[in-house]
Amino acid sequence: MAIMLHGFYNGVENIFKRIAMEYEGRIPNGAAAHRDLLDLMARTTPARPRVISESLCDTLDPYLDFRHMLRHAYSFQLHWEKMEMLVAECESVLSRFDAEIDAFLATLEKKS
Repeated sequence: MAIMLHGFYNGVENIFKRIAMEYEGRIPNGAAAHRDLLDLMARTTPARPRVISESLCDTLDPYLDFRHMLRHAYSFQLHWEKMEMLVAECESVLSRFDAEIDAFLATLEKKS
C-alpha cells in the first residue's frame, strides 16, 4: 500500500511538472520544490489559470507528506494507521483530481 500511495502522488506530481514546464517554463527547485509545485498548481499565474482548487491542494498535502516520509524512512517505520485514511480516500481523491484537471483543460480550450 505504501508503494501504491507513493506511485499515486508521483503520478499527480508528474502532471504538475508538465504543466509547470509548459506554462511557467520551469519546475520549482530547492529544498521545498515538491511543496512549492503543489502550491503553484493551486494559484493562478500570469501564464495560466489555477490548475487545482485550494481544497484539493489541502487534500493532496498528506499524500505529499507521505511520499516524502516513504522516500526518507526505513520500512519498519511505516505504520498502517498512518496510511489507512490515505488508502481509503485515494480513489475519491483521484476522481476529484481528474475532474479538476479536466476543468483546467476546458478553460484552456475556451481561450484558444
